[in-house]
Amino acid sequence: MNNARNALFHEVQPLRIWLIWLVILIPVVLAWWLFISQIVFGIPVGDNPLSNIGALVIWLAFGIVLPSFAYYAKLITDVRTDGIYLNFFPMYSKTVAPRDIISYEIRQYRPLVEYGGWGIRFAPHKKRAYTMGGDRGVELELTDGKRLLIGSQRPEELASAVATVIDSK
Repeated sequence: MNNARNALFHEVQPLRIWLIWLVILIPVVLAWWLFISQIVFGIPVGDNPLSNIGALVIWLAFGIVLPSFAYYAKLITDVRTDGIYLNFFPMYSKTVAPRDIISYEIRQYRPLVEYGGWGIRFAPHKKRAYTMGGDRGVELELTDGKRLLIGSQRPEELASAVATVIDSK
């Protein structure tokens, strides 16, 4: 795994978008209501209720796993002399080698309009974004023609570290 001590730049961004938490809260509350009503109190939910096993599976998936995933999800960005390391914990990681970077720029972006939201996002014209919140970041232009936006709460520091990496290639 990446060693933050050797990083020119290190940032950990947890999921802090209240709108996403609100959307997550709806199935969580429903799953807990189903579990408490049907499993704890023995009162079947609906005209055609789930089996107790089905209710338990729904509760585990939406009442436990979904909020746990959202709580622990984070974007870890490390810039080291040998590359830029993006870890969208717990799902995905990507490394960008210095030789693959043509240029970079600090920019403000519109997450919903340009990328359809936050997270690992794909957009037309070979654009990809790794974001966890906010509307600022550093966009890299890569040798394969793609553009990669890295969301950051500290884009100036990130850009400075990217400049150091580019200069060392």
